[in-house]
Formats: sequence, structure tokens, C-alpha cells
Amino acid sequence: MTLTKRTIISLSFLMILMALLMSVILWIYVSFIFRESEVKSARTNMERLCGVIDREVEAIDSFCKDYAFWDDTYNFIYKKNQDYILKNYDVPYLKTQSIHYVCIMDMNGRILYSACYSPEDYKKMNFDFKGDYSWEKIFSKGSSSIEKGLVSLGDHILLVSSRPISTSLMDAVPNGRLVLGRFLDKERISNISSMMHFNFDLIPLKEKNISQVEDTVDINSTDIHVYRILKDVAGSSIAGLMLHHDRGLKDIAIDTIKAIWFVIFFLTLLVIFALVFVIRRIVINPLHELTESAYLIAENEDFARRLPVIAVEEFCKFSTAFNSLLDVLAGVNQHLEEKVVERTKNLIAANQELNLMKEIFEHSLEGILITDSSANIINVNPAFTNITGYTKDEVIGKNPQLLKSGFHDKVYFTHMWRTLNTSGHWSGEIWNRHKDGRAYPLFLAISAIKNISGEVIHYVGIFHDMSDIKRQEELIRYQAYHDALTSLPNRVLLKSRIERAISHSTRSGKRFCILFADLDNFKFINDSLGHTSGDLFLRSAASRLKNISRDEDTVARVGGDEFVILLEDVPDEKPAVRVARRIIDSFKEPFDINGTKVYGGITIGISIYPEDGEEADALLKNADIAMYRAKEKGKQGFALFKPSLNESAERKFRIENELRKAIDEGGFEVFFQPKIDLKSGTIVGVEGLARWFHPQGIISPSDFIPLAEEIGLISEIDRIVLYSALDKISSLNKTLSYNLKLSLNCSAKLLHFRGLPEIISDALLKYDFRPECFELEITENSLMRDLNSSRAMINRLFELGISIALDDFGTGLSSLAQLKNLPISSMKIDGTFIRDIDASPGDEHIVKAIIELSKKIGIESIAEGVEKETQFQFLKDSGCDIAQGFFICKPLSLEELRAFLGLS
Repeated sequence: MTLTKRTIISLSFLMILMALLMSVILWIYVSFIFRESEVKSARTNMERLCGVIDREVEAIDSFCKDYAFWDDTYNFIYKKNQDYILKNYDVPYLKTQSIHYVCIMDMNGRILYSACYSPEDYKKMNFDFKGDYSWEKIFSKGSSSIEKGLVSLGDHILLVSSRPISTSLMDAVPNGRLVLGRFLDKERISNISSMMHFNFDLIPLKEKNISQVEDTVDINSTDIHVYRILKDVAGSSIAGLMLHHDRGLKDIAIDTIKAIWFVIFFLTLLVIFALVFVIRRIVINPLHELTESAYLIAENEDFARRLPVIAVEEFCKFSTAFNSLLDVLAGVNQHLEEKVVERTKNLIAANQELNLMKEIFEHSLEGILITDSSANIINVNPAFTNITGYTKDEVIGKNPQLLKSGFHDKVYFTHMWRTLNTSGHWSGEIWNRHKDGRAYPLFLAISAIKNISGEVIHYVGIFHDMSDIKRQEELIRYQAYHDALTSLPNRVLLKSRIERAISHSTRSGKRFCILFADLDNFKFINDSLGHTSGDLFLRSAASRLKNISRDEDTVARVGGDEFVILLEDVPDEKPAVRVARRIIDSFKEPFDINGTKVYGGITIGISIYPEDGEEADALLKNADIAMYRAKEKGKQGFALFKPSLNESAERKFRIENELRKAIDEGGFEVFFQPKIDLKSGTIVGVEGLARWFHPQGIISPSDFIPLAEEIGLISEIDRIVLYSALDKISSLNKTLSYNLKLSLNCSAKLLHFRGLPEIISDALLKYDFRPECFELEITENSLMRDLNSSRAMINRLFELGISIALDDFGTGLSSLAQLKNLPISSMKIDGTFIRDIDASPGDEHIVKAIIELSKKIGIESIAEGVEKETQFQFLKDSGCDIAQGFFICKPLSLEELRAFLGLS
């Protein structure tokens, strides 16, 4: 048995023995302590019980006192009035007060009234108390003393009080005695037990010889009984009290002892573990360490090893003596070891170098093959097999020519061997053929291995596969010159091909054409259907352009919705015109985008080399200018470049820059044209109109709004006008006795912007502008661009509480069926009908019809562009509601409007 096991067993036995001894002593001690505590508690409860009985006697005495010192009782002794008895001592009342015995006597001891009732059913009962000294004391004749306490009544105990009878002021000589009693019956005992939370019983004197014992304690396994003698008013023993005290502390004591025993057991185990740990650390482990070290020295013949020096003195001495012996042996062996080390050192170094070379050869990622001087393969590494597909057994003894791909001619290999023989090495890219037949590129380096005499004895080839590198280079090259979405050539590749076409045309004298195409409705499609559908539309458009063009033509994507077709080797512009027409016709057919038919037109500009430019950038620019000229003419068409277009484009570019600058620097001002109620002649509202304060003068909306819509700046201008107009009219309305209604135009782009209701709501809230005083004017054409989207937007705007006016009515393509369900509050007659109303009966009929129509559908009619009195009078006679125009008032600044309204 090991020392560790012996130590653990011995310590465990001693500690367990000590724990058992402590547990027994603790059991005896704790049992005694808890038993004494229970007895003390039982005696205390007996004292409490006796106190309760005394308080019961005091309660009877207090009740007896109230009736004894009462004029009615005092008078009863003289008058013997039975009403007094009936009113004060009837059974129901006595029952409520738990009074079982009543006796009234005069000072001669003559009983005037006496009644005793059983405690169970309050029936009268008879008893004989003659000869009982305690009762004689209670009924003391002629005595004015107060007697109270216990008396026996047969087998019953009665709590009694006897007091002399006097007046209420207690100033008269007693004339009798009142005795009241209450049985200490089972019900009363039960009530007291419930109140005290323990049980007790009355015991006859004959049981347990209790008359001879005072406060006897009887202890058993479940409870403790305490006995006490009850004495009557005369001092005689009449009964015994037995109190039952539950031994709850006994169970607590047992649980406590168990818990303490568990703690002792746990501490015992802890001490055992601690002692074992300490002994193992101080004695066993050092001894084991010394033994193990000595064993290793003997087993391995490692005489250089030494026993560890332990801090414990005895172990230290042993280690020192043993190590001294080893030092002597080491000195003997040292000389021999030096010689062995010297001889084996060179062998080890050579072996390490060979192992290193072997590891490099086996684990290199580059393929390695070694041939003899005749170029026959003698060894290959695993990477060779991974790259070529040939195993080592398949190539040993064969010439590397079995890897030839056939991509290189004889001149290539002649140059390789010439370089190898001259310089001793060659490197470069080469194509070989895999075992499965596919060709692959690799980078190969060959070195010639020579002996001392300079003769070639081996060739070593190291190579790695370049397939991934080549594929990556090809992918990068493709991505650099092609559009990611459509896979068409991009602007870089297009310019390269244009420059190549220029060189070719210069040599051949032929022309080529550039067709610059722009998709007309792409932004609308992208915004309404989403970017995913927009991308699908672009790919479909690219495919359609590719199918129409020739194989030798180049179709490129140069921007978001811009494409360029390069037509080479054409005599003049006619082929380009034919292609342009075919493209435009093909785009009139709908596109199927995720099951939805989408119509997208295309506009094309054409430039010709060399007439329209001699460089790629110039040709592209001029084709772009021609395309914009075609858009100005109405889209879905084409235009050939003319020099005059360049000047127009430069002017347009200049205006665009100035327009952006005006937006950034606040160059726009809002003017207001009053609206008049034709019936009352009062000003009911104003229309806000944007004015551009250009350095060269004020520019009207008709000159810059179309350009702003084209370049995408109209939304910014709309917001500027909205906030400025609300700010100014809000401040103006605060000075008026009524509110002017503000009308503003809404561009087509802003109408289809999803956040428009939030923009208007925030602006109205910011300037505290009442929604019912704001009107948004929407043109028919804007409405019909996307009727479903427009209807949803108008419903959202109507929910804000603002008014919606249909502007330029009669110029669009809407129908009454399309308009009848829209929440439109007014219909604005276009100024073109008003302008010629004097000379054109047709315009007159149209205006009357519109006014009549508005009345029938219950909306206001508004006429704009009223410039003559005759026009004004005609509109008034025709029943038009509101009019505006230069005849009434020109557009005014805020200050001019205030003056017009008479506010300054």
C-alpha cells in the first residue's frame, strides 16, 4: 500500500472517530438544553394560564361591582321590586354576559333572590353548599368585605365575586350583598386554550395525588404536562390544572443536531482533505519527486540529471548526498561524451540538411522534377502530380516531352536549351498539357546541376500553375472594359474602338457613325417600379439594341440610361438614319418586366466622322448634343448633328450652371398674382409664381422651368417656392381680417414623389398655415402620366385638408370618367382658351362648356390669363367663379401685394 493511501486511511479514521465523539457529546448537551428550555416554557405558560384565570375572576368582580354599587340594587333590598329582577337578571342577558349564578341577600343573610343556571343550556339547577366554608365566606352576614375567587359547586368550579350593596355614590351603609358567578366549564376552557394557543384541563384532586404536589412536571416523547393546585376563596384545594405543552422544540433540537452533525461531517472531510493536501505537499510529493528523479536517472542513464533540492531539511540532506555521488560519475563520463559529441556533430548537421531538403521537396507547392543528364525523369514531388495529373510511377524514366502541349514551335525549345546550356538556367511561361488532355499555363524555371568537373549530372525543374492568375487577369481585363449590368462594352472600350475606327477610316477613306441613344422614360420606370425592375429594363433595352445592330457594330452603355452604337464602314449618314428608325420603332413595342408591360421610348442623336469631329470625345459630345435636340422636338425621335446645335448646348450648359447657383444662393423670389371673385369683386386668393432674379434681369418661369424639369432641379425649386410663399402669406394673413387662399403649382416630378404629403404637412405646421387656405395646382398632363399613382397621391394630399385644383384643363388627354372620382375642388381653364375668346367662337363654347361642367360636378371654375375687359365681362356673364390675369393685376412682390390690398 502506498504512503498516500495509508495517510488518507489513518487520518480519515481519526477524524471520523473525533466527529462521532463530538456528535454524541453535542447530542447529550443540546438535548439537555432544549429539554430545560421546554420545561421552562411550560412553567411560564402555566403562570400565564393562572394569570388568565385571575383576570377572569377580576372581570366577574368588575361586573359585580357595577351592579352592587347601584341605586336600583340598593332600593331592591328595601322594596323587593320584582321588575328589577326581570329587567336586569333575565336569562338572555345573563347568557350574553356568561353569568351562571346570581344571589342577592340582605345584611342578615336572608336570600332575596337566587338563581343558578347550567352552562350548557342555561336551565336552572339546584345545589347544596351548606357546610362548605368557602361558600360561607362568600355569604358572610353583616360583612362589608369583598370576596372573590374560586369555589366548588359539586363537580363544577365557579368563578365568583361577592360585594356589599350600596348606592351609586357609595355613600350609604351597605344593606345587603350581591354574589355573581361564572362556571369554568369546557367551553370556557376551550376559549381560553384558543386564546393562549395551548391546551389545559381541570383534573379532580384524586387523580395523580395532585393534592400533595405543587407544579408537577410530567415529560413524555410528544408533550410536557405541568400540574398546579387550584384553591378556593377559603384557601382549600378544590381541583388541579393540567397544562399540555407541545414538544415542538424537540423536533427543532433533532433538526439542529442533524444540521450540526452535517457541518461537523463536512468540516471533518474538509480537514481530512486539508491535512492530506499539506502532508502530500510537505512530505509525500517531495519524497515522490526524489524517488521519480532517482528512477529516471537509473532508467535513462542520465547521469547529468540531479535530484531536486527540497526545502525540508531531511530531504535536502538526502538530495545533496545523492547529487554529490552523481557529480563523481559525471566527471568520469564527461570526457567520453565530448569525444562522442564531436564525432556525431557533423553527422547530425548533414542529416538535418538532408531532412530539410526532403521536407522542402515533399511539401513544396511548386512542382519539382529531377532528371539525369540525358533529361530522363528520376524523381518528382507530390506537387508535380497535383499539377500535371501524372503520378510518380507514370513519369519515372520518361522524358518531360510527354507534357508538351503543342502550343510552342521548335524555335521556342531551341532557344530554351541554348540558354540553359549557356547560363545554366532558364525561366519563363510555358503551356503544358495535363493528363486529362487540357492545356494549362505555368511558370517554369530549369537549373543545370554540375559536379566538381563542371559536367551536368542533373537538371532540376521547378514550376507552378498559372491558370488561376490567367483567369483572374482575363476577368479583370473584361470588367475594366465592360458594363457590369448589361455586359456591353463600357465607355473605355468604346473610346478605344472609336479611335481604332478613326485609324481605319483614315487609311480606307470610309466614314463611320456614332448613334447616341437615351431611354426616355427610364427614371419614371425606375422610381415607380423599383431599382430591380429598372435594372431588368436596362438589360432588356441593351438586348434589343444588340439584336438590331450588326455583329461588327459596337453597342456600348456609357451612362445610367445612355447607350452608344458605333457603325463602321458606312458611305454616309443614311445607314445610321435607317438604324435609328429601326431602333425607335422597336422601342415602341412594350417590354415585359416581371409580367408587367412597360413602354419605354428612346431618343437618338447622330454624329458622323469626319464631318462632325475628328476625335472620339468630339464625336460623342456632338452626338449627345444632337440627342438633346431630338428630345426638345418631342422625344422618340432622332436628330443629326449640326454646328448650330453646339452653340445651343453651350448656352444650355451655361444656364444650367447659373440655375444651380441661383438655388444655392437664394436667387429665386416668389411673386403673387391676385385672384378675384367675379360675383363679389373681392380678392379671395393669390397664386404664387417663381421669379429668377438673374444678373441680366428677371427671368419668368416659362424660360427656366422646362430646363429645371429636364435636369432634375424642379423639385428643389418647388420646395423653395413652397416654404417662401407659405412664410410670406402666413405673415400677411395675420394682418388681414380674412385669410387669402394661396395656390401653388406642383411639377410632375414632385407629384409622383412619395414624400410630398409629408413635405407639405411639415411646411404648413412650420408656418402655422391653415390647410383649407392652401391649394395645390396639378396639370392635366402631370395627372395622366401615371393615373393610378396620381390618384393615390391626390387622395393622400386631400387627407391633409388642402384643396386640389386641376390646372390647364382642356389641354390634356383626361376624360371625365377618369376625373370624376378624384377629390378636385376647382378646375382651372387654360389661358389659351381665354386669349382668343373674342375672335374664336369655338374657344367661347369650350370655356362655357367647362364652366357649365364645373357647376354640374360641384367644383369652382377658375380662369387664368384674363388680359382684356371683354374677356373679364364674358367670364362674369358666363358664371365663372374666379379669375386672374394682367387685366386684374400682374404678379406682385410681397410689398406690392400689401400695397394692392391697402395695407401700407
